[in-house]
Amino acid sequence: MGAVLGSLTLVWYRFEVPTSILIDATHYQLPQPTGVEHYVDKVLPRVCELLTASGAAVTCVGHVSKTLPGAAWLTDPHVPGWFQRRLPKLAQGYDLFWTPSGTGLVWPPCDQVVTIHDLGVYRVPHHYGFQERLRTKLIARLAAKRSVAVITPSEYVRSDVSHRWGIPHDRIHVTRLAPVLSEQSLPPRMEVPESFLLYVGRLDATKGIDMLVQVLEAVPDVQLVVAGRGNANLFPAKLADRVFLLGYVSEEEKRWLYEHATCLLMPSVSEGFGIPVAEALTLGCPVVAANA
Repeated sequence: MGAVLGSLTLVWYRFEVPTSILIDATHYQLPQPTGVEHYVDKVLPRVCELLTASGAAVTCVGHVSKTLPGAAWLTDPHVPGWFQRRLPKLAQGYDLFWTPSGTGLVWPPCDQVVTIHDLGVYRVPHHYGFQERLRTKLIARLAAKRSVAVITPSEYVRSDVSHRWGIPHDRIHVTRLAPVLSEQSLPPRMEVPESFLLYVGRLDATKGIDMLVQVLEAVPDVQLVVAGRGNANLFPAKLADRVFLLGYVSEEEKRWLYEHATCLLMPSVSEGFGIPVAEALTLGCPVVAANA
């Protein structure tokens, strides 16, 4: 958390305190959050609280009215191209704009800080659609280069951003993630086998699902529980009786799965951090992970 605040305060020397900060909160408290949304949900309340306590005037902007401690909330309806067309106008008059969800403003009207979670699109471009490749390789790159500071979740992403985008290391700040687990543990709504391997995450090709299929084919007596939504067709029909697709699970159900799994499999092709690994290890669940 201190590193996040440090990154946000790099530009404070130019202004008299309190500074005015606008935060992109469009990914805050979305239904069924994934990795980036979990990051936003956990970090935003604390950052707003600490920035306000330090004397900053904080405003969060989103499409639906919500509340965050110590911050004003600006509601602006979504329209096509909102982020690059409407948001720069809303950011005018602020000293600093921070977007925690991966893509900043190409033409920021004030100093900008962006959080870049990963650059997997470069490593496996064929697994991403055209729009996602364009967003990362053009829009996110330009926004990061025009930012006074970039936040990443790991040294791995920091090196990737510096190497691929030519951003100096001293402008990139690592804020390592940590698991925030539910205190409650509840069994999933769907019945699962007594002994199982576990996968937690999206079902898409970048997550190395083909490796999970290879494991099941090589070890015929194991069963796999999958907690996450996505393309279930990545698992062939012949494995249907050994793969338990739970879809999106609650935080309480996820804790129960970690506590009862034989081990967690994390075969991703590329990960910015890999928070399920930290979650599983925190609860004593063994992990087999790709070096990615």
